Order: sequence, then C-alpha cells, then structure tokens
Amino acid sequence: MTVLRDIARCAAHVSSTRAYDPAEAPVRRLVMRQRQNVRTGYGLSAQNRKKRGRVSPSFGLLRQRTRGEAPARGCCCGGGDQEAQAVRASSARTRRARVTAGYHTSRPMPRDFARLSSRAAVERLRPGMKVLVPPGCGEPVTLLAEIAAQAERLRDLTLLGGIQLGDVAYARPEHAALRAATWHMSSPLADARRRGRVEFVPVRYFDLVTEFARGGHWAPDCVLVHTAPPDAAGYLSLGVSVGVSLPAARTAPLVIAQVNPRMPRTRGNGWLHRSQVDAWVDVDEPLVEYPPPTVGEVERAIGRHVAALVPDRAAVQVGVGAIPQAVLESLEGHRDLALHSLLVDAAVGLVERGVVTCAAKRLHRGRMDVAEAMGTRRLFDFVRDNDRVNMESSEFVHDPDIVAQLDRFVAINSALEIDLTGQVTAESLGGRQVAGIGGQFDFVLGASRSRGGAAIIALPSTGREGSVSRIVPRLAPGAAVTTPRFLADWVVTEHGAAKLKGRGERERAAALIAVAHPRFREELERAAATPS
Repeated sequence: MTVLRDIARCAAHVSSTRAYDPAEAPVRRLVMRQRQNVRTGYGLSAQNRKKRGRVSPSFGLLRQRTRGEAPARGCCCGGGDQEAQAVRASSARTRRARVTAGYHTSRPMPRDFARLSSRAAVERLRPGMKVLVPPGCGEPVTLLAEIAAQAERLRDLTLLGGIQLGDVAYARPEHAALRAATWHMSSPLADARRRGRVEFVPVRYFDLVTEFARGGHWAPDCVLVHTAPPDAAGYLSLGVSVGVSLPAARTAPLVIAQVNPRMPRTRGNGWLHRSQVDAWVDVDEPLVEYPPPTVGEVERAIGRHVAALVPDRAAVQVGVGAIPQAVLESLEGHRDLALHSLLVDAAVGLVERGVVTCAAKRLHRGRMDVAEAMGTRRLFDFVRDNDRVNMESSEFVHDPDIVAQLDRFVAINSALEIDLTGQVTAESLGGRQVAGIGGQFDFVLGASRSRGGAAIIALPSTGREGSVSRIVPRLAPGAAVTTPRFLADWVVTEHGAAKLKGRGERERAAALIAVAHPRFREELERAAATPS
C-alpha cells in the first residue's frame, strides 16, 4: 500500500503527456497499469491473459534499472527506499512471469557494446542462424549488404523480416546460399520463393512479438537493429522502426546495431541500453525512404467516401499505399483526431494543421502511439524528439485490448478482393501469396470492441486495368481470408460505401453489388440469386 500511495503521489510528475525518460520506466509502468485498472476496468485477468506467452515491453527496462541506472530526482520517483522496493517487487514479478512464459533469464549481462567494422560484425554470424531484420525505413542497409557479401560463408542463414523497402540483395540468385522467412510477401521475393529460398509465415502482427522472439517458433539467434547514437546515459533509440525489433532484441542471444546519426531519436518505449548490445557498426547514410504514392481519381473518390464515415475525435488507423494516402488527404475538415500504429508523410500535414491533436484519447491523451514511421525525411524530421509521438512495440500498439480502450477507433484497411458474404482477402490472389496479414486483423478486432468503433475495408471496384471486378461472388479457390465476414463493418469503393454490420446475407450482398463497378453488377446479381 505504501508503494501504491507513492505511485499516486508521483503520478502528476510522471504524466502521460510528459516526454519519456527511460530512468522513470519502472514507476511509469506501474502508474499506467494502475490508471488503466481504475479508469477502464482493464483488470488483472486481462493482464494475465496478455502475459501468458508474452514479454511485457517493460521487462528490459526493469532489468536494466536493477543494474544501477540512476533514477529520476526531484520527487518520490527517485532515490528513496520505497522506489527501490517498487523496482525490486517489479523485477521479482518480471522474473516469475518470464519463467511462467518459458523464457530463459540467465543470459549474461551486460553485453560488450564493441565497436566493429561491418565486416567484423557480420563475421560474428554463423551458417544456419536465424537473423531478425527491422522492416520498413528501419532497414539496416549496410549490415544487409555485408551479409549478402558473405553469403557463401553464411550458407543457409535465414533472414527474418517483413516489408523491405531496399533492393533485397539477399534474395538474388547470386546470393542463393541465404534463406529468408517473411510475414509480408512482395514481388522482389517471388523468384527466391519459387527457388525454395523464401518461406512465408502467415502470422498477424500482434503475434510477431512472440513467434519472432525468444521462446517463439521463429526465435532469432541474432537481431539487427538500426539506431540513433547513444545518449549520455547510454540509451540507443530505435527511431522509426520499433514494433517487432525491440521486444526481439531485448531477449536475443546476439544483438548487432547499425548506429546512424541520421536515424531520428524518438520518444517513448523504443530504446535499448548499450549494455543490451553486443556489437555496433558506425554508419552515416540516409535512411531507406517510403515516398508518398501517386493518388489518382479513383483513390480520391474512395478517400472522400471513407472520410465521411470517420467521426470527429476518432482514433484512426491506416496502412500504406495510395488509398490510405487519399484517406488522410480527405480528413482535412475533421477535428481532434488521433493516429495510431503507423505514420506516413501525410500525417505530418494533419498535425501541423491542427486536425490531429489526440485530445480526445482516454489512453495517452495528446500522443500518437506508433510502432513504425514510414516516409521521407519530412517525416523523419517530424518524429525526431517529438513528445507527441510515442513509439511502442507491436505488443502494445497491435493489442486488440489496448485498441478497445480507444473510443471511436476507426480501422481503415485495404483489400485485394471481397466476396458477397463480406469475406476479405488482403494478402493473396487465389493461392498466390502477394502480401501479408499485417495488422489488419488486430485492428478490425480491436475496432469491434471499441466504443463507437468501426472497421472499414477500402478498395477499388476493379483490378487489372478494369478487366475484373474486385467484388466477387466467392473468393478465388485457395485465397486466404484476412478479415472474416463478421468483422468488416463497411466496404468502400469509388462508387460509395456499403454497410455490412448487422445485415443478413441478402442485404449485404445487395449493398456490395451497389458499390461494385456498374459493368459487373448484373453478373453479381445473377450469382447472388443462384443457390450455392
């Protein structure tokens, strides 16, 4: 009780809107947990469900604090015996949770944090290892190029990753000694997959932090991270790519960092301490960029229809691509929105124009909870040391229970095909895997539990330059169902918005036919009238 009273007294000091200080991590975590229990009813049973088989993002923080990092001063959060008791109690719970979850807790600490050349760092890798790579704009290009250069020595080493924006040299035929496993297929990997060197892993983003971390099926032997230089206290920010890399790195046997002064230092729970890194390579090079996609008239029409379904004060999640870009551009007239999970360049303008304020959030009011930032230097400069951007792992950002605490959560995702029952595939064309599950299922599930929430699936009505309908009687044989029919609330095309939530088979089929391309409506009507 004494500890809880001290936590309550320092809650004003460790506020949810204040810039994140790693030294305050243990008490901050306890404060947030107590607030959630009181305000939202997110109680112990839910917490225990989360922790079975999962590692809390705070585990690395608590373990690091017990090794003697100086606590914050100036209130009861720093220096006192009660603070030490709170940290010791939290550390004990951490150890018990890890044993329960099956994690090994005796790995030697601290690490060497040895400065090496890229060649020497990669020479620490061995054939057959599994190596996790940050996705998106966090891709460590220099380290990946060196792995490709040492491909013959590293035969059957498997690179684990998601969206890769670089040239994917390791998938070329001349580097066929290397393997890859990915949760997001793409065209550069297609040839290597045909040659049997790439394996697709059908896993949603929320489960990546357990399957691709210690104790999981794809537990990496090494994690590569791309970070900003360490600060005076030795903390390295993972910058724009935190989601999967951070929890994996905090439990990996080997961690190698590409340290780059051009990586923006971001706020939130997105850092490693130098004592958690075995080796680092000094690299000064531009980050891989994701330029804004070209938006055409079809995408603009879809964006307008989607924006009309988004209420003021909503928390909005969008992905990458032309349709999400058009949606963001169409939100100009809205008020007090929040953005969740991913930031792209278009988000910067919404913040600058006062559209995105996060003022209506119950959880982390005033801040955007983000796992990845994918854009250009404009976005990188925006997130740099910005206390309105709270970087977190996917264990937090993609957790449907966390999403459910955000009122009016609107999940906006794309699709490749949708059938007249409302089944959605966003990842395959028939049996051919072309993308991944990503976070779509996490967010549509969370939106279904959010007060005033909605799951919107947005797609053009046709594909292949207008030759085929993307609204079909039934999904093609072998197609993967990314979102089941009971979770898609709205389907939007350039021809309008079809409400599916609560509707029966005939009603939803009619609503979907109404937003299909006119050229295919008669054919779809005949299919709907024909018994299965």
